[in-house]
Amino acid sequence: MKHYDIIFSDIDGTFLNSEHQVTEKTKREVQRVTALGIPFVLSSSRMPEAILPVQHMAGIKQPMIAYGGGLILDENGDVLYSEGLETDKAYQVGQFVEKEFGEVSWNIYSSHKWLCAAPKSVYVIKEEEITGAKSTEGTLEEIHSWELIHKILCIGEPEMISDLETALKENFTDLLIAKSAPTYLEITSSHINKGEAMEIFCKKKGISIENTLVFGDNYNDLDMFQRAGTSYIMANAPVEIKEKAENITEDHNHDGIASVLMKLF
Repeated sequence: MKHYDIIFSDIDGTFLNSEHQVTEKTKREVQRVTALGIPFVLSSSRMPEAILPVQHMAGIKQPMIAYGGGLILDENGDVLYSEGLETDKAYQVGQFVEKEFGEVSWNIYSSHKWLCAAPKSVYVIKEEEITGAKSTEGTLEEIHSWELIHKILCIGEPEMISDLETALKENFTDLLIAKSAPTYLEITSSHINKGEAMEIFCKKKGISIENTLVFGDNYNDLDMFQRAGTSYIMANAPVEIKEKAENITEDHNHDGIASVLMKLF
């Protein structure tokens, strides 16, 4: 049987079920595997403060990859890698959204900070409830004092978000712009992705990329799938993603991760 030295997993739609919970079976298996000395690294577009509650739910203290690969923290919260947008570029994007798509709510993230447009929209309040992280209302001018922007998240009605995606791609060709949900549009540096972050982490820890095991369910997980030694796609993934699958496991509501860990470890 193949040897694995580390596991990377997406969070939403993969590690968490549709109720945004870690199932007892998955929790038990992840704790069992980490007790064997195998790191279980959550990799997500979320900020660190929205990943920590998931780790606590699972009863683990492990490294994490936040902002879709823009920030890597070790198990103690120390920074191993950080990459993002210059504040001037993020300010330009925010201004464009405010001027051309006023009904869309912008959210700007840097390390442990989350700034949102005032007043908080119902979408932002819902995001706070789901992730357990809290935003701070403010203006775009505030980010000029920040060193680096890890992510911009625009939230709004699906049709408006689709139009915004098209407009931003036409006006900001040097950025990575993609929907993570019908109502969510994420803007990051074109230099980052989950797969690159996974490779950077493995190099820093002296782990062979061939000995990695990856779980995911969506488009922003494809870079991990392409680099991983072994990958499993959740059954709840979009059809186009499953067509690229090396392996498919049960969906996130039926312990897809746990079943694989039981089989491989």
